[in-house]
Amino acid sequence: GTNLKGTANVFYSGWSYGVRFKDSTIDGSLYKIAHLYTPRVTTTMLSTGVLKVYFNFSSPNNLFMLPYTSNAGGKTSTISYFAKPNEFVITRFTHDNSASIVLSSAIQYRWVLIPGGVFQGMVNRKVDVNNFEAVKRELRIHD
Repeated sequence: GTNLKGTANVFYSGWSYGVRFKDSTIDGSLYKIAHLYTPRVTTTMLSTGVLKVYFNFSSPNNLFMLPYTSNAGGKTSTISYFAKPNEFVITRFTHDNSASIVLSSAIQYRWVLIPGGVFQGMVNRKVDVNNFEAVKRELRIHD
């Protein structure tokens, strides 16, 4: 991740692929999961900051924020994530609880860690925090 000049304690990653793909069960639900590792996800950031994860597939113009629900493979599924110290766990839940829709290893992810005060300022200025391009502009994130 890179520390952003001019915006204190905002960190972001470049595009990267998930690793350690596997099946998992969380609270009785069947998931496909992958991991994104980063030392930037600290217990302080988890308790006081805002974490946003975006993904793309097939081209940089197909950007979406997680969670993302679609009918890929003929079944409704949701790609989401949860964060814990040093990592994001990317999840895909097929809504019929079959874990039958794979979590593609071709998907790239990018995360942004925003301190709570910076995030609140963005909300107050009506920045669309769900839109990666708007976040990039506001926080001066460079590719």
